[in-house]
Amino acid sequence: KEGPAKQFRIATLQKDGVPDLVLSGPFGGNLLQNVNRWRTGDAGLPEIAQADLPTCTKEIKLGSGTASRVDLRGTKGDAKVRLLGAIIPASDGFSYFVKFVGPADKVDANEKDFDAFLNSIRVAGSK
Repeated sequence: KEGPAKQFRIATLQKDGVPDLVLSGPFGGNLLQNVNRWRTGDAGLPEIAQADLPTCTKEIKLGSGTASRVDLRGTKGDAKVRLLGAIIPASDGFSYFVKFVGPADKVDANEKDFDAFLNSIRVAGSK
């Protein structure tokens, strides 16, 4: 179901007992900057260097176009958290973001649904 509107979000999707799936953008920043923003802000992890990006990102094909899929596991307070995300480049140099973050066990249980959602995305102007 659709969740409440919030600043900078295109949509917030919710499923009972599962963290929000958030669509936002368009925003700037390169892949490393955005991954590090999620690492420090959402997963309680330190920043990484460009050479370390392959440890938590991979390029994927969407329903149309491509994206960088991000997978982070960290700790916030005493809780184990996991973030699944996608950074989807737009033709204007900006990117759109899909972020699914919450308790690791709940995100783990919904990873296949997250990937199915990503595959349903169609990027305007892509073939």
